[in-house]
Amino acid sequence: MAKVLLIEDEKAMSDLIAVKFRVEGFEVDQAFSLGEAKAKLATGPYQAVLTDYLLPDGNLPDFLTQMRQNPQTKDLPVMVMTNYVEDINAEQMRSLGVVEVLVKYQVVPAQMVEKIRMLVNATSNTGGGTPGNTP
Repeated sequence: MAKVLLIEDEKAMSDLIAVKFRVEGFEVDQAFSLGEAKAKLATGPYQAVLTDYLLPDGNLPDFLTQMRQNPQTKDLPVMVMTNYVEDINAEQMRSLGVVEVLVKYQVVPAQMVEKIRMLVNATSNTGGGTPGNTP
């Protein structure tokens, strides 16, 4: 069973997404801040991370930079979700290993699950690393 870390500060949204992942057979840990996400990543392992772009306690690019410097999380696939696409630097996200940016109001939790499932399957079939999809 694949284990996913879901980082979303809005509890109702996080719970809705997490329920769909669980129904689809995933194990899900929820983090409501970057600080909480760092602690959970330390206890891993995870097969993927689905994170909101805007979080209350930090800067996602800085967080991703730290992830990429850690041997345990350097190849962990990350998908970002946001309603503020104009705030995202696509080139920066690619350089930090983000495989896709999802626009929250354009996808439902079932689509998020399917995208993560494809990502986890692609990663496990290639033996690790991030597949070629980019934001």
